[in-house]
Amino acid sequence: MTVFGGAIIYAADINAWRDGPVGRLVASGAQTLTDNVQEAIDFSAEDRDTGGFHSTSVNISRVTPTVAGYYRVTGTFFISTLVNGVTIDVNIRTNGVNNLAPAGRLGGAAGHGVAAGAFSTANAFSTSCTAQVEMDGSTNYFEMMARQNSGGDDDTNQSSQFSSVLEWEYLRPL
Repeated sequence: MTVFGGAIIYAADINAWRDGPVGRLVASGAQTLTDNVQEAIDFSAEDRDTGGFHSTSVNISRVTPTVAGYYRVTGTFFISTLVNGVTIDVNIRTNGVNNLAPAGRLGGAAGHGVAAGAFSTANAFSTSCTAQVEMDGSTNYFEMMARQNSGGDDDTNQSSQFSSVLEWEYLRPL
């Protein structure tokens, strides 16, 4: 919305911005990720979705805002284990094709102050990313993409504290 000198600003416009849609999704179950393949993370639980942009039964990795505008999207990805040399990464993707920078990445022991072989297979590890996305209010969608390269399939972590999360907040109209 552009406001010109002398223009009238209506309460509905202010309320649309102030009460803009927000959401927070939590991965409520473990998801098996194929080695070295970027995959969309599924979210079957909603902490909040004030705009009704997400479905827990159809395309559960996608968020399709019906309010056109700019959104800040943050994704945090948890993997159940991280072994020596493994890398995990996460990014936000729009419309199934556009990976947005910056992506989050966490590598194995090298460079993280952990002795080789010191990772515990009982620990969850995470990385996160944030992007601003422009949504048209109709068919545009975003989702969180993750990849792991453990040399085999690995599961996302699921627990009361350490589960993958996707959050968004409406910033302003187009």
